[in-house]
Amino acid sequence: MDGHAPLEPELLVRAAAAGDREAFERLVQDWRSSIYAWCYRVLLHEEDALDATQQTLLRLAERLGTWTGRGSFPAWLRTIAVREALSLARRDKNRPRPLDPEDLDAVAPPVHTDVRERLDRAARLECVRDAMATLSPQQRAIVVLRLEEDLKPREIAARLDLPPTQVRVQLCRAMANLRNRLGHSQE
Repeated sequence: MDGHAPLEPELLVRAAAAGDREAFERLVQDWRSSIYAWCYRVLLHEEDALDATQQTLLRLAERLGTWTGRGSFPAWLRTIAVREALSLARRDKNRPRPLDPEDLDAVAPPVHTDVRERLDRAARLECVRDAMATLSPQQRAIVVLRLEEDLKPREIAARLDLPPTQVRVQLCRAMANLRNRLGHSQE
């Protein structure tokens, strides 16, 4: 593999599935931070997100040959990551998790240079993080897939192996909770 030329994930997946170790290492290098961010958004805990990231990478290695190329690789990988994060959350659902305000900044560092804008952004992120922390991990996963991938409830249900009705109910409850927590009026 040529380490200089950027490769599409699809080409890397095909090469890695065919046994190219360098291609797999490149996939891991290219996608590890995105996987972590997806897992963190569901779990809201750094150590758990790291564990779910590791599990996702193991699943990726196991399932490389199953990706058909019909959908986008990032969507396929995000589904694996969200499922792994939910699986971890279900196993550890009774374990309380403190939130570390600096964790979200590591995932999404501020891009503004103006100090006032950075402080305003940090305050908004903290409000969103606090509101998201009131949701269950399953609700967070549903909200992430709805807002970040613009998936319909039946598509989310298919990705998470949940009944569509449950997804609609959980999404409605989660959004109402977020609106209430963030001080927005019911639309």
